[in-house]
Amino acid sequence: MKKHSSLRFICITSSSKKSGKSLLASFLIRELGAEFAIKVSQGKRGKPRGEITKSRKILEEPETDTAKLLEAGAKKVIWIHTDGDLEKPIKQAIQGLSSGLVIVEGNRAVDYFDPLLTVFLATAKPQDFKPSAHSVISKANIVLIDKSKIKMEDEEIKSIFHALAPNSEIISFESSIERKEAFEKVREKALAAMRK
Repeated sequence: MKKHSSLRFICITSSSKKSGKSLLASFLIRELGAEFAIKVSQGKRGKPRGEITKSRKILEEPETDTAKLLEAGAKKVIWIHTDGDLEKPIKQAIQGLSSGLVIVEGNRAVDYFDPLLTVFLATAKPQDFKPSAHSVISKANIVLIDKSKIKMEDEEIKSIFHALAPNSEIISFESSIERKEAFEKVREKALAAMRK
């Protein structure tokens, strides 16, 4: 299920919750003019498995990740909640999307797309990764490491993360200024991938 007509995808994955995936997704939506966003979450309390939320009223609830994606400029945001197989919900989610760029947020979604670029945000040491992070880090083109949350020396960080993601560019940051610079490098890589 990797081919999706004229849709192009950028996937954002992470080591743990609250890693900044939605912050990076919002940045890329603004900077690249992405038309669509898909957020994939493990089954939320009170949400049935496999549920797809497209309702703007729900997606626009203040202070939510989905509201931030809409505020960044996505024309359409789709939220998939699942603990199970993603193939059917993803097929349903992308039905009706025209050609354009889709920012996909969530580790488990990576296997269902052929992304132009996959970014992994690391805010935890590998031994503290959420289970889905171990399988996606090796698929990343870029690994962004938040040194304000991972207290390790630069050389140790590079050594450990290079072993986990040997084909990835590894970029670390600590301050908000450095994070912005790291996000700008991701934008440049995305633009280069889009030109191919």
